[in-house]
Amino acid sequence: MGTLIEKWFGFSQIREELEARIGELEDENTELLRKKRLICRN
Repeated sequence: MGTLIEKWFGFSQIREELEARIGELEDENTELLRKKRLICRN
């Protein structure tokens, strides 16, 4: 949840979108690290 000022100025939607994108990137990074470990074992 954003602060009241974020809501007043419309930043809360931007913040939510950025947090969602960061989550997607973290998931993608985790998957790439897993693949890298598999490749390095061979």
